[in-house]
Amino acid sequence: MVHGNDMVGGAVTGATLHLVEEGFEELFYSCPVDLDKAMSHVVVSASGPDKVGWVSMLARAVADHGGNVTHSKMVRLGKDFIIMMHISIAPEHQKNLVHGLNNNKELKPLNLRTTCLQRRGTGKFEQAAMGLRIHCVGEDRYVDLYLDDLNALNITY
Repeated sequence: MVHGNDMVGGAVTGATLHLVEEGFEELFYSCPVDLDKAMSHVVVSASGPDKVGWVSMLARAVADHGGNVTHSKMVRLGKDFIIMMHISIAPEHQKNLVHGLNNNKELKPLNLRTTCLQRRGTGKFEQAAMGLRIHCVGEDRYVDLYLDDLNALNITY
C-alpha cells in the first residue's frame, strides 16, 4: 500500500496512481457493501479543489436527508480532491437526498454527481465469451486497439 509521505506534496506521481487504482478495486471489485433489498442505494462521486471540510459537509448533507454512508473513498490529487461514496437510504427519502445534494450551494464547487443503483439480476445476463485485461505502460498517446492488433501481438485470448 502507498500512503502517508508518498502522497505529501502537490505532484501527481506513480504513488498517486497506485492509490487511485487501489481505491477503485476496493470500491468496485471487493466492496463489502451488500445491497440491502429494503433500502435504496445511491453512489455519490465528487471532485473539486482541495479544501478542508468537504467530507464533513457532504456527510452532514447525507445525514440531514436520512442517508447512511456505508462505504467511501477519498483521495487528493495535487490541488484536487475526489470523493466516492455509497449511501443507503430508505426508498421514500431517496429523491429528497438526490435533490438536496444536487442543489446544495456549499457543495457546488465539488461537481457532485449522484447515481441510483439497482440490484444486479444475477443469472439474468449472458456469460462473457472471453475476457481481456490489458495493461499498457509507455508514453500517453491515442491508440485504437482492434482484435487483429491482439493477434499480431500473439496474445492468447
